Amino acid sequence: MKNKVLKLKLQLIVCLCFSISLGQSNLEVNTITTENGLHFRHVTSITQDNSGFMWFGTDQGITKYDGKTFTTFDSKRDNPNYIPYEQVSEIIYQKSINTLWYIADYRLFGLDLNNQELIKFDSPNIPLQGEILDIALDKTNNLWLVKDNSTNYKYKVQDLIKYDGTSFEVLKSIQRKSTGFTSIDVTNSNTICWTTINQGVMILDQKGNVLQHKKLETYDWYEFTIHYGKSFFDSSNKHYYFSESKGGVDIYENLEFKSRLIDTEKSIDFAVANSTEGVWFCGDKELFYVNAENDVMDYTEHLNKALDFSHINAIFLDFSDLLWLGTDNGLLKVKLQPQNFETILNISDKGWGRTFRDIFPLKDGYVGAMSDYHRQPVGVRV
Repeated sequence: MKNKVLKLKLQLIVCLCFSISLGQSNLEVNTITTENGLHFRHVTSITQDNSGFMWFGTDQGITKYDGKTFTTFDSKRDNPNYIPYEQVSEIIYQKSINTLWYIADYRLFGLDLNNQELIKFDSPNIPLQGEILDIALDKTNNLWLVKDNSTNYKYKVQDLIKYDGTSFEVLKSIQRKSTGFTSIDVTNSNTICWTTINQGVMILDQKGNVLQHKKLETYDWYEFTIHYGKSFFDSSNKHYYFSESKGGVDIYENLEFKSRLIDTEKSIDFAVANSTEGVWFCGDKELFYVNAENDVMDYTEHLNKALDFSHINAIFLDFSDLLWLGTDNGLLKVKLQPQNFETILNISDKGWGRTFRDIFPLKDGYVGAMSDYHRQPVGVRV
């Protein structure tokens, strides 16, 4: 009878007197700036090749980084690593042919890393006349592009183009009237998620057929009504939607709202998944991590303490699960450090007598301890 009363006291005391806090992994943040040799501070895109070299797209060319030294590719004629245009907005790596694809001054280029030769598409027969806005590589090594094409001063057409390594094919065209916001992402089933301001979210197959289509939000942008918001799909094909009108991250299933994941008014722009089924999300200055159990951790303060910047432009996870963030003032390297200890019980009051003594196991997953603060046992389910 005495033991039953003790267990009841333990459970009641936990509920009434103590706060339970989930431990977070330690975060290590390092920076790379122009003071460390980075040739230009405004980093717009990041990727890594099969040899482990990091590549950074900037407003003044491309930088290759081997962990110690930087090699710059820009439009200076005396540079042995000359490239004709240097305002790089996107860069991705295709392992199958050891090639970097990048957008510079709204033009598509490739850099063959086998011989450092530039790949250009100058032929008028190739449907790339206009502005290339976004690129993505699918799971079967097809390169997908979104091109903005002027038709007259009032209207523009955005084309979804597929490049299979041999030829370019326009698979879908959408007319727009206002801003050119657009984004493409590849799902785990190798379909293409294309978002535009007029049509909202479209899921297309490899032939450009629309499998699903829905406007997930509607809002005004400088007197225009638009339906734009970015998407990200993880390895399990979970759909994360970044609302422009309300901020934060929502989870959708078959383009139907399922749940709110990150509840913030701040806009989220990028996401990347790591090897432990966790996902990193970032906005202008915000950084969140969601682990496999859907625990949300806010690491924004860690970034702002490490570097003075105003905008995150790119996110990338390298082979070692090191997170790279490209900002308008250099690079941030973010590493989650394993934590072997976790706070289970915590007394927030200040002063003496906060010691826990004589830890002992209880039934049904509870652990008990003697609290000096309340002069009686407490317990918590672990």
